[in-house]
Amino acid sequence: MDLLAWEGHDVQRATHETKAGLSDGRREAPDPTTGIFLRHLKTRAARVLAPTEGHQPEWSAVKPRPGEEFLWCPGAKRTIQLIDPVAVDFAFLRGAKYKGRFRVITRTKQNLLVRESQPLAWEKQDQRNDGVLSDERGRYSDPGEFRVIRGSRNGRALRILDD
Repeated sequence: MDLLAWEGHDVQRATHETKAGLSDGRREAPDPTTGIFLRHLKTRAARVLAPTEGHQPEWSAVKPRPGEEFLWCPGAKRTIQLIDPVAVDFAFLRGAKYKGRFRVITRTKQNLLVRESQPLAWEKQDQRNDGVLSDERGRYSDPGEFRVIRGSRNGRALRILDD
């Protein structure tokens, strides 16, 4: 299974590369690459998912991408993407699972309210569940149910949204 994380930032050229020369003879590195990157958490390799320009919001650059671009290898199965909580978009989350063939896990924003929830059974004694406070199916303002796992890590509550 591929486990990928999204990272949004600028990437400078590696320090061992030669610097580009300008017409006046000065040597300078080109502008950094700015965008959203997919990082494969097992291999630590990264690639550009969506380049951004200026102060373009990252989400607007990523959202229109076809589902296949979110996979590490074309045709990959069982891919999980870890994304920034700012990107909670219910239509995208459903499309990721059913059209893009990948799942998204994200922390929820503090102001995201669950309209109704149903607790799910889970093994509290299993060491893999250390720090889990609850596991439930939740409904929000948009259609569809999402799995919400609440946990505590270093005293901070975490909520993970998984369709």
